Amino acid sequence: MSKFRLRIITPQKKHVDEEVKSIIAKGIEGYFQVLPQHIPMITGLKKGVFYYKSNHAFKELKLGEGFVEITPRGVTVLVDSVEPSGSDT
Repeated sequence: MSKFRLRIITPQKKHVDEEVKSIIAKGIEGYFQVLPQHIPMITGLKKGVFYYKSNHAFKELKLGEGFVEITPRGVTVLVDSVEPSGSDT
């Protein structure tokens, strides 16, 4: 399976910058998944759990509100806060 670059950034610092296989994010109208070669888009994010798969495991973070930009180069998430969720699988 191909991968894409994921960046998660707050005003304070860059929290994630790595190659991933997929993400699941809480958008304005509910959760959505992004896989490689997803159509480009920009959308708002609601506060909630954010999942991303790197290698063979899903990782979880609690994100504040913000925006996500999906481009052919990767996914950039701009949020006001990032916290560990406490349960990576």
